Amino acid sequence: MPFKSGKSPKNVAEKINKKLDHIANEQLEESLTAVIYAIGGRADFYVPVETNALMNSRETPVVKHKDGYRATLGYYQEYALALHGSAIYTPLWKPKPVGSPGKPKGGYNPSATPRWIDRGVDETDIDGIFRESMEI
Repeated sequence: MPFKSGKSPKNVAEKINKKLDHIANEQLEESLTAVIYAIGGRADFYVPVETNALMNSRETPVVKHKDGYRATLGYYQEYALALHGSAIYTPLWKPKPVGSPGKPKGGYNPSATPRWIDRGVDETDIDGIFRESMEI
């Protein structure tokens, strides 16, 4: 006896797999969001502070990309790259306390360092956050 349309074991299995994929993708997006926020929060300990504009420019979008998701962490002031550096360029600045020559006012972060995003990544338990947030 044939099954009604959409009620065969194959159709049911397809619906179950589709629902499981949806749950897994939703969980993956939430896990990536948790990871990128944790990295950004850790990186903020090393961001140079003058007016807080650089730290306030941090963005952590998680977007659908091909067959999954992509998380990006960025600081979006015009001078961010010059202070952060890159794989081939490391800035030579050091944080200056308020009242130092060339810095009469503004904020001060004694822990500020170039490549602060890299430090945030290094100091974040990415595997642990994923493990915890991907549990069913």
